[in-house]
Amino acid sequence: MDDYGIYDTLTDLKNSRNWSYYRFAKESGLPESTVANVFKRKTLPQIDTLFCLCKGFGIDFSHFFCDDEKYRKLSSEEKEALKLWDSLNSNNQKLVKEPMGQLQGKQ
Repeated sequence: MDDYGIYDTLTDLKNSRNWSYYRFAKESGLPESTVANVFKRKTLPQIDTLFCLCKGFGIDFSHFFCDDEKYRKLSSEEKEALKLWDSLNSNNQKLVKEPMGQLQGKQ
């Protein structure tokens, strides 16, 4: 049983890109048979397989489980910004956050 919506999320991501099993396998670096089995048998992938599937979609593993679908479809610029944010300590994050809030109010 898939209590975490893993199969549904994988299906949504695959369908949103209109990918074949072959394309999905190629992007993920997995055998096509592994990818096909996940979808045809509706089996839950092993954690290492799920990491590869996320990589194939170009999303972080943590974003896969995010409830808000827009965070699973980040642009390369947004991904870069998040990586930079994650590399900052909490004090520097506060310094960055203040001017961002000010810019948001000017839109």
